[in-house]
Amino acid sequence: MVASLQIDINPECCVGCQLCMLACSWVQEKAYCPDRSFIQVEVSEKVFQTKISVDEASCTGCKMCIKSCPAGALTEGDEHV
Repeated sequence: MVASLQIDINPECCVGCQLCMLACSWVQEKAYCPDRSFIQVEVSEKVFQTKISVDEASCTGCKMCIKSCPAGALTEGDEHV
């Protein structure tokens, strides 16, 4: 059974570094390949807004994206809220 993890996303805190994508791809693929990450960060450079999405069906719940986020944009969520 695949572990389920609720990830709370605060895009206003995201600095667009994409370290979460690198951490996820390393854990899953043993390669730094953001295209293979289960979390995706899109940065609009014109207005510097970020959009973060998680492939919840594929996420293994390892929390590496949360641990690697220097800005606190990703936190472990509470399923009972």
